[in-house]
Amino acid sequence: MPPPYPDPVQFDHALAAEAIATLRAAAGQLRSLMGDDVQNGSRALANWKGPHADHFRTDFGTMQTGAQQLIGDLLTWAQSIDDASTAAAELQGKHDAANQQWRQDHPTAPHGRRAE
Repeated sequence: MPPPYPDPVQFDHALAAEAIATLRAAAGQLRSLMGDDVQNGSRALANWKGPHADHFRTDFGTMQTGAQQLIGDLLTWAQSIDDASTAAAELQGKHDAANQQWRQDHPTAPHGRRAE
């Protein structure tokens, strides 16, 4: 009889770390670029008059809101992946502890082998 959890938890921690870093970097880059764009757009709107300015003014606010939402979404996705990575590691720890306990309780069993 094999231990209760003979197979490891399937989670690619390296890939998760790469995705988290990429998402956070993208959010940081967008935040950085957005600051300059908002400053430049505000400067342009200060003295810009007419229907094109009115149209841009409406779109400008929408773009700022959309960029903030995207930054928030990127960071939320990164946190979700980080939480999943943590949960997988915790679950693996629990499985390892259960397997160790099983081995202590079954000292003559063939450790880690599946029953044929």
